[in-house]
Amino acid sequence: MAGMKVLFFLLISCALFGKELHPMTKINQWCQKEKEWTEGPFVKRATLATITPQGRPHTEGIEIAHLGKKEGPLFFTKRDLSHSPFVALHLYLPRTHRTISIEGTVHQISMTEKEKRWEALPLYKKRLFLSEKSSPKEASMPPTFVGYRVAPNTITFSESSPRSPPIQEVSNLD
Repeated sequence: MAGMKVLFFLLISCALFGKELHPMTKINQWCQKEKEWTEGPFVKRATLATITPQGRPHTEGIEIAHLGKKEGPLFFTKRDLSHSPFVALHLYLPRTHRTISIEGTVHQISMTEKEKRWEALPLYKKRLFLSEKSSPKEASMPPTFVGYRVAPNTITFSESSPRSPPIQEVSNLD
């Protein structure tokens, strides 16, 4: 009977502690660690890689507004990405010597969510989406304020240290 209890305990322990983290949970944990090691404000900045309507590669720096486990990363851009929904996001976390690459497809967010996000946006960030003549205090949400969520297919986590080769872990979510 005692042997059965030990076996049961081992099985429960493996089931509880042997599970890998959901990749979005791991991203949030890595960003939290980076925030702890950063002096001053921490912003989740990433490089967004897309394809133009002419089929040429394009990159731009974006800020990730939210990292949702179910919904995926949320970001805003001035660009219409409907012609090619395939994107890659690359986050560089310099303090912790880590990078995160997210490949997937984008989906435009609803008008309701977009309006809610615009209202909550600080004035200095609203200026990024307005023409130079507009005042952010009085401006309504411009058509250039476009929000997308990334449905990740693949997430690659990379960690490096000065004295050892980089460690890479790939999570496929298809």
